[in-house]
Amino acid sequence: MGKYLQILKDVFLFIKKYFVFILLGILIACGAIISCQNSKIDKLNDEVTRQKNNILAITDTLTVYKDELGRSNAEKHAYQLTQKELLDSISGLKKQKNREYVSYVNTDILIRDTVKVPTTIIREVTKTETQHMDDGTIYFAKSDTFGQSSRSFDVSIPYYVDSKKLFTKDASFNLNQNIFVEAWLERNKKTNETYVHLRSDYPNLIFNSGLGIVAKQSSSFDRSMRKNTGIGIAVGPNVGISYDLKNHKYSPTIGLGVTIGLTYTPKFLQW
Repeated sequence: MGKYLQILKDVFLFIKKYFVFILLGILIACGAIISCQNSKIDKLNDEVTRQKNNILAITDTLTVYKDELGRSNAEKHAYQLTQKELLDSISGLKKQKNREYVSYVNTDILIRDTVKVPTTIIREVTKTETQHMDDGTIYFAKSDTFGQSSRSFDVSIPYYVDSKKLFTKDASFNLNQNIFVEAWLERNKKTNETYVHLRSDYPNLIFNSGLGIVAKQSSSFDRSMRKNTGIGIAVGPNVGISYDLKNHKYSPTIGLGVTIGLTYTPKFLQW
């Protein structure tokens, strides 16, 4: 019994002697646990918000409108997917080593265009009762610029006259269109909702559909962006050598160490 009492007495004296350090270690450990739990809660809240945004994206319809400059605009909720969800959803995308997808935008465009231009008969022909007429061509062309978009075309319609009737041959229609389309993704910082925006200055252009996806960073990428070094408080096991001023000798020490200053934490130990 006396042996156990002595052990309890030694433990009590040790706790009394190093009470401040033990209390500090307990507080730091509790802070680390709380920080870890808060991190998990934040990730859970982010996941709930992400799923709510994706539900809105499923039920949302494309809003098409003209802005103050007459440009065609379209807006719709964008999806927030993980790398795996993105690869599973979009055919043609493949997982590549050391690469991740950042975003994806898809749209279906309809152009309804009517252009009125004057026509020109390049070659005027005459006809007699006994002579067959030479061939001629009806030709017209037009070129327009709309901001950063443009359109040009020319049409040639060969014809000939026979027995006082005009006959046309196969026409040649040459079209050159430069359609400028902008697409961007944005996030509402308050609600964490994401949107895909589409815009073009080409006239009579209609966005029939729009799909926007923001690819969530993988945990490995997120961890790779963290820093190994920093300034703060670190607590952990400590192994070292101390000098006993009373007995004038060195002795090994093992215990709990508290460090304030420059710290280094490997990324695989970060949560």
